[in-house]
Amino acid sequence: MAITIVLDTNIILLQLGGSLAEEIPRGRFFVSAISEIELLSYHSLSSDEESLVRQFLSEMTIVDLNASVKAETIRIRKENRIKIPDANCCGYCIGFERRIVFERSCLSSYKKPSMSIT
Repeated sequence: MAITIVLDTNIILLQLGGSLAEEIPRGRFFVSAISEIELLSYHSLSSDEESLVRQFLSEMTIVDLNASVKAETIRIRKENRIKIPDANCCGYCIGFERRIVFERSCLSSYKKPSMSIT
């Protein structure tokens, strides 16, 4: 049975750049709409890089915000003082019981059983 995994923006950037320290576990991958926006709105993104990002994202399931994810995101951000994109990824995982892969060291204090931080 494949696990479901939400990928953080930085994990995606490391994967695309070939700099990921460990292989991402096999599974079904999700990307939050906020991560999609972060990836595609970078001001210095070349057209080749944008094509690479779009190709990568086309193989993922993009997850939009819903009421339960928004509520979890707000709660997590208030309690942990982390950035909105990180809180959103956590909120999605908690709301839908998914595993998440983060690169962000600032989330080490927020490590939960369903989350791995690399």
